Amino acid sequence: AGDVTVAMLLKEAGYKTCMVGKWGLVGRPGHPGSPNQKGFDHFLGFDNQGFAHFYYPEFLWRSGEKVLYPKNHDLRVNGEYRKDAGTYSHDELVKEALGWVRRNRDHPFFLYVPFCIPHAELTVPEDSMEPYLKLGWSEKPRIEGVGNTGGGKNAGYGSQYTRGYCGQSHPHAAYAGMISRMDRSVGMILDLLEELHLAKDTLVLFSSDNGPSDEGGQTLRFFKSSGPLSGHKRSMHEGGLRVPTIARWPGRIKPGSVSDHPSAFWDFLPTACEVAGIAVPGKIDGISYLPELLGRTEAQRKHEYLYWPWAIRVGKWKLHPRGKDRYALFDLENDIGEKHDVAAQHPELVSRYSRYFQKGKQPLK
Repeated sequence: AGDVTVAMLLKEAGYKTCMVGKWGLVGRPGHPGSPNQKGFDHFLGFDNQGFAHFYYPEFLWRSGEKVLYPKNHDLRVNGEYRKDAGTYSHDELVKEALGWVRRNRDHPFFLYVPFCIPHAELTVPEDSMEPYLKLGWSEKPRIEGVGNTGGGKNAGYGSQYTRGYCGQSHPHAAYAGMISRMDRSVGMILDLLEELHLAKDTLVLFSSDNGPSDEGGQTLRFFKSSGPLSGHKRSMHEGGLRVPTIARWPGRIKPGSVSDHPSAFWDFLPTACEVAGIAVPGKIDGISYLPELLGRTEAQRKHEYLYWPWAIRVGKWKLHPRGKDRYALFDLENDIGEKHDVAAQHPELVSRYSRYFQKGKQPLK
């Protein structure tokens, strides 16, 4: 509860702050970990990420008050949602974000939109799914009840949560439709910034918190989701850790430019502080990547190393523990797929970099 967030810092600096979507911490209204207690003036979404992967909830939270969706009660027939299903939560979140930007157009603002789609369960309104149904893709139907139960009926989001994810006859088409709907939603936000003449004053970042997943019934192989990378969500290989980040700031960021600067989500806080012209609080792990965004690569500071409990990244090198005092070492510059363990050829690097696992666990002083 005592952690400082980006929203708290920007709010103190005079920014209006809003979050719509999935709150990754459990925090009912008034709880010290709830969005409104962590710096957000306004919030609409799920207060529990386990429930955020269901898309027809009976209510959402709006800054401490329940927003009811009575049409979302008992929507399933034979394990799948009816085609005339009720209120799709993603659309409500997008509508809320757009309305909030309009209301705060005359103020500096910070909008955080952690979309829930395309997480499992795989379901999307027909207008997004229909184009992919026509392609005749091979499909393996997913039955109801496989996957998350969201914590049970006591959490209150509706009886459907005790039944697991809904069934889906066309998981590939549903997954593609969800991505297309999210893409269109991002476009709506960008279009609104243009309409309100705010685009040149607004830095927009789009990224993901992990690599691809096949938990909903779609297959990674079908979509080639990991590309040349090994692994996927929950893996410490590049397929689980390496994600795209897209930045847009007309007049400041060169369109079409590409960067291979290694960074992580903890770098966003100092980046936001630098953009806003405010001080970074105390000692932190993050490094602002604003110079890189603006094309000033020579001024960009670099991490000595990037740390995860089961992986260390040092420049082009990636080290994985493989049991007690055993490690695998990969040269990402020449082996992005992490196919060739070169630990035996570089024992000195293994010895040096393995110390970062202990160093990374130590609190900053």
